[in-house]
Amino acid sequence: MICIDTNVLIWGVQGVSRPDQEVMIGRTQRYLRQLSRDNERVMVPSVVVGEYLQGFPDNEHDAQLGVLSANFFLPPYDARCASLAAQLQSAGQPSHGQAGVRITFKSDVQIIATAICHGATKIVTANHDEYRRIAGNRILVSDVPDVWEQRDLLGDTTPE
Repeated sequence: MICIDTNVLIWGVQGVSRPDQEVMIGRTQRYLRQLSRDNERVMVPSVVVGEYLQGFPDNEHDAQLGVLSANFFLPPYDARCASLAAQLQSAGQPSHGQAGVRITFKSDVQIIATAICHGATKIVTANHDEYRRIAGNRILVSDVPDVWEQRDLLGDTTPE
């Protein structure tokens, strides 16, 4: 099972990017089509869902959630994920030497923990360097692979 991050979801589903990332839209859409052809299950952690929905007006959230639910596995960020996120976060933090120091979790840590706890084999993200640093050797992290697709060489052969 492949876990995708928010940037991958936006490029692949919405077809939206910053001007300097436009090439990622087609690349991500080809990759998602390949995953579908391969019957690969694609995970979108609930934290990613929250980030994704921020780009829509409130009255569109239910429709967008329906689209995501129909096409992806949407696991929750639960207590087990929170425990792993705390481990991942503390592994990357210097010791404060005092009890009661509270660290705010970045959503990246929550996404990684959710992917690991719910059985993903890989996380695909544009933030691969940061994700690799946080995840260590616990899960494979990669950029969106460039998938080649054969275009239709014959064109539309439907008789008129």
